[in-house]
This record gives sequence, C-alpha cells and structure tokens, in this order.
Amino acid sequence: MGSTVTSEIAQQMRLREQQVERTLSLLSQGCTVAFLARYRKEVTGGADRKTLRAMIELHGRLTELQDRKKAVLEAIAEQGKLTPEIEKAVSQAGQMWLVEDLYLPLRPQRHTAAMPARDRGLEPLAERLRSGDAAATADELAANFIRHDRDVHTTADALSGASHILAEDYSTHVRLRQKVRDVLWADGVLKSSQGTSAEEHLKEFRDYFNFSEQIRNLPPHRVLAVNRGERKKALKVVIEIPMQRLVDECVELVVPADHPHRDFLRECLTDALTRLVIPSISREIRRELTERAELHAIEVFAGNLRGILMTPPVRGKRVLAVDPGFRTGCKVAALDAEGQLLGETIVYPHEPQKRWTEALGALVAAVEKYEIDVVAIGNGTGCHETEKLVAEVIAAGDRPVQYALVSEAGASAYAASDLAREEFPNLDAALRGTVSIGRRLQDPLSEFVKVDPRCIGVGLYQHDVDQGQLKEHLDRVVHDCINEVGADLNRAHVALLSRISGLDDGLARAIVRHREASGPFASREQLRQVPGLDDLAYQQSAGFLRVFGGDHPLDATPIHPESYPVVDRLLARFGYVPADLSAPGGPPKLRQKLQGLSLERLAEEVGVGIATLSDILHCLEHPGFDPRDAGPPPIFKTEMMRLEDLKPGMWLKGTVRNVVDFGAFVDIGVREDGLVHVSQFSSKYIKNPVDFIHVGQTVDVRVMSIDHDRRRIALSMIPENEAANGHVPPAQGPAADVASA
Repeated sequence: MGSTVTSEIAQQMRLREQQVERTLSLLSQGCTVAFLARYRKEVTGGADRKTLRAMIELHGRLTELQDRKKAVLEAIAEQGKLTPEIEKAVSQAGQMWLVEDLYLPLRPQRHTAAMPARDRGLEPLAERLRSGDAAATADELAANFIRHDRDVHTTADALSGASHILAEDYSTHVRLRQKVRDVLWADGVLKSSQGTSAEEHLKEFRDYFNFSEQIRNLPPHRVLAVNRGERKKALKVVIEIPMQRLVDECVELVVPADHPHRDFLRECLTDALTRLVIPSISREIRRELTERAELHAIEVFAGNLRGILMTPPVRGKRVLAVDPGFRTGCKVAALDAEGQLLGETIVYPHEPQKRWTEALGALVAAVEKYEIDVVAIGNGTGCHETEKLVAEVIAAGDRPVQYALVSEAGASAYAASDLAREEFPNLDAALRGTVSIGRRLQDPLSEFVKVDPRCIGVGLYQHDVDQGQLKEHLDRVVHDCINEVGADLNRAHVALLSRISGLDDGLARAIVRHREASGPFASREQLRQVPGLDDLAYQQSAGFLRVFGGDHPLDATPIHPESYPVVDRLLARFGYVPADLSAPGGPPKLRQKLQGLSLERLAEEVGVGIATLSDILHCLEHPGFDPRDAGPPPIFKTEMMRLEDLKPGMWLKGTVRNVVDFGAFVDIGVREDGLVHVSQFSSKYIKNPVDFIHVGQTVDVRVMSIDHDRRRIALSMIPENEAANGHVPPAQGPAADVASA
C-alpha cells in the first residue's frame, strides 16, 4: 500500500518516485519542512516548502483513501457480498466520493421508505417491473401482490411500495449519481433569497436577497458570504438544476428505450432524484464549495500575513511609540535602537480632556530627551487625530523626525499575555501594548510572532472559515518566515525560538535559561549543552540560528555546521580561511575569484551537490543577507493629509493594508483606506489579487474618485494613458460586493 501511495504521489506531482520516497522517509525520521527545503535539496530535488507541504497533504489524503478502501472492502466481506468485480471497482477508485458511491448500495441501511415495502413482500414486484416483464401491465402485476394481512390492500398500495424500493435502488446507482454530480457542477445555479431574519441583517446581506449565479462561476468570497447569511437565517439558499433535462438523461442511462414500464420507472427515477439523489449531491457540492472557498480565503489570509511579517525592519532608529486613545489618553513609550524601554508616559490631547498644548509639549520634550528618530503611531481608534498631534510635534521640534502608522492588531492580546508580563512585570498592560507598537516598526517579524496570528486580522471572512485550519496555515506562515530570516541565538525571545525548525516551546525556554545562567552562546556547537536538546534537534535547528561575534565566523551565516568542512575546502582552494570573510573587502574578493568557474567542477572538487554549493556561495558572497530587505520600507511622513486634500488624478504612494477577492485596501495617509478594485490593478486581466499584490507592499496609486458623503476613495494602479486608450479590463464582479464585504 505504501509503495502504491508513493507512486501515486510521484505521478500526480510529476516527481520521481525515488525523490518522493526519500523525502517521505526523511519526514518520518523527524526532519522538518524548513530543514528539507534548505539543507536537503539534493534529496528532495530542490523542492521548496510549498511543494513539500503539498506532498505531505497528498500523502495524507491518499493514505486516508487507502484506509477507507480497506475498511469498505472488509465491511462488504463481512456481509458476504464481496465479489471480484466489487473488489476491483473499490480498489481502483481514485476519489473518496466514488468509494462511498460504490459502498452505498451495500451499506447497512438505516430506516427508509423502502424498508416497510420490502417487509410487505413487494421486492419481487419491484424486480419484475424493473426487469421489463411484458406479460402484463404494471397494474396487473401489482394485483398479484395484494395481501391484506401485509397492509397491501390495493394495486396502488403495491405499486407505491415497489416505487419506493426502485427509487432507493436508483439512488445508489453509481453512474446515475455521477450524472447528477456532473450536471449540477456544469449547470446548477445557486440562488439565495430573504430568510426569516432578513430585516435584522438588511445592510449586510441585501445584495444577496435576490441573488443567482451558476455554481461553476461562484467566486470564493460569495460562497462564504452566502454561507454566513444562511447561518444567520438572513438568507434561504437553494441549488436549482435543469430538472427536465436531467430526468431525460438519467432515464436514458438506466431504462431501456423499449421498456414496457418505462413511464412507471421514469416516475420512480424522478422521485429518486428529487427526494434522495439531488439533495444528497447538493449537500456534497455545497460542502465542496465551502471547502474550496475556505481554503482560498485561508490562502489569502496567509499571503497577507506573510506580507506583514516580511516587512523590512527599521534598524538603528530610536522610536517613540504612541498608542492613540480618547478617554484613557494616548500611551507613549520611548525605545532605544534595540527596542529596550527608555521611558513612558500618558498624554490626554483628545476628548474629553482636550489637553492638547500639554500633550504637545510633553511629546516635544520626549523627542529631545530620548533623541528620537521616528514616531510609530498605532493605527487604531484616534490614530488620525493623534497623527495631527505628531505632525505638530515634528514641526515644533528641532530633530529631523518622521512618523509612520503601525498596525496595532493583536497588541492588546499581547499586552495581556504571559509573555508580556514576563517581559514587563512592572508595566501596565496598556503600556506593554504601546511598547509592542514601537517594536513592530523596528522588527515586525520578531514582534508580531508574539501573538496568535489570527489576532492580526488579515482578511475578510476570517471568522467564517474553519478556525483549526486557519490556525494551522497561519502558523506555517510564521514558521516559514522565521526560518527564512533566521534568529539571533543570543537575543531571540522564546516566542521566536519556539518557531525555529526542530525546536518547540520547551526547548526554546531551555535555551533562554541556559543563556541567562551561562551567558551568551559563543558558538552553535554550544547548543549541544542545552538540556533536552538532542542530536536531531541540533541538526534541524542549528542552521537557522545565528551567533554574531562568536568563535566561528560561519556561525553568523545560514550555512549549516555539517557543511563547514566543505566551506573550509572551498576557501582553501582560493587561499582563504573563514576568518577572512569578516575582513574588509573579503566577500568582494572571493566573488571576483569565483567568476567564470564551473559550478559543476567546483562541486565535484569540494565533494558537495550543486544546489548546496550554490547556497553556500550565496552566503559567502552576501554576508548579513536578510530576505526582508528586498521589500519596500514603511512609508514615513512629516505631515498628514486629509480627505479634502485629495483630487482625482493625483498620484500617491500607499501601503497595502488588506487584500481581498475583489481588490486591495490601501493606506494613502488619510483617515480612510482607499480601494483598488481588482479591475484597476493592471491593464491585463488579474484573476487572483493575491498573486499580484500583498499586504505591506508599497504601491503607487492614482485617485479616481472621492465620495465625500460616504467617505470612500476609489483608486487605480493603471496609468492614465493606458486607461484612456481603453486597455482596462471590465470590472470583475458586482460593485455591490465591495459594499457588502
């Protein structure tokens, strides 16, 4: 069975079977996806994390399918009904639904309408009608089964019972069920109308009170919106199907054209379709639509989260963090360039206290006292009123200070967490959240990892999807980002270390305790001294942990310790030792010597695979490389803009705050985020916004229109000359989706 699954994975994913087998073997031995993707490329064929996870998921599905086949065959055998034909059909079934369809007629039945008919001895009548007994009419055949002692008093009673038996039999017909499935997917229409609670949810769901769309064209966000409306009883949802055509096609499938009882069997078949098959397949299709939509939504959320986590850090800057508030005041925390707290206060510039001048003076003084470089303003309630205050602070002071808006999503959850209490035991919870806002600007990845990623709020319909799956996918994103960047072994906190490949919360705490008791790690090798950290954990984690200024220069790179001998041989070939890499001009000189060399020959010479050698060379040539630096930095400002300042045609720089199916919301520096509809991304057709744009990305946008009454801003990323030349694709989906979403 295992080899069958392996070969099926290889076939479906177009990989070599040996590649799949060896990869699955390493996974079963405790290797992580991050480790395999980075340090076992020769084994995996260079598979990235996405491919490896797809392999794992497919392995799980195929194993589940194999297990179900085995259970079904055993259950049929126990009934004494297993034939070679059934065994072959079940064994060759490639989908779970087909296994269930094959098992359906043989499954032990719960109480059905056909059971009493069988108990009254009407199954032989059903068989004679089905077989096409032309010796008598249906009524004449039924007359032979009238039995008052069995509650069959008339021919109508007999035919009614026989029809229930035939309808049940038709409902389990494998090809008939597949026909219904095909027609529903091809031509089924999902319709929604007002439900019993429609008035309570008028604004949210009015666009779906008279909604109709073919199933095959339903975009994921509409599926989730309809599901939500149905749950709230605001909508009634049905799937409609071309019934007459379906019945005609199904009759042709199961009833011969010259059958003497064709009309009667057609009625039985219609009953089977209406009462049994269509409701069953409709539920199956609704379930699959929901699963697809939820998976798509989760992928959108995951992409948005990655954009947030991989935002470039603001290094070497002292930050004044401001958490806006009205009644409770604006919490203020000054941080040094390493994120350590220098001082804190609370000011009350807004309603109801209105101590604006006092707050202005306090912030100007804090900027001077702590030599602040940038101000981080939380983007929650009161942020734009506070932005005005900060702009005045900058104008009134002498230091060249700028400010940026920072997401405060999840900051309150962090502030109330055990981790926050451990970090700041003597600080009020609100001020802990303020510190987090400042650190999110300095190092977004390190700070956001402290909260449940679901708290970050990275998409519409976030609460409509399976929360277990959402958490699993978002946790993967967090793990991927952390391992892609790596962690400083001597500075990383528990929340960061616990996401490193091969580590967990217990090992992360053990590392921190060892660090506190014995001082900073001088090398990766000293990890082996941490209690509980075995050889496997060391192998899986060492390459993702950095030791800067330690005993071994390579410990500050992503090169795995197992490759240090390879690096020694490689450097010796050019007359270098690892210490030379940290000398001025070391990497450029090495880069110069490597030019024109055959990678294949060099790999053979030092005894390593080409993929691993390429990674080693990249690390040697680009010391200190951080993948986050490839992205655009946060947008810094010195003064704020108002909605009234916007004019159609203006080009602005903005930050993508959220990506949804119908477009992206962009912060352009006014109170309201603007919407770039998916049709305004490009002059080319964009099917999936997530493939084109991500949260945290800096984009240039053109103001198309401003609705001052509704405070809505329509934006475009298409240059005016392209739009004027008619190259803009049509809007994809009704504009109503924007409002309803």
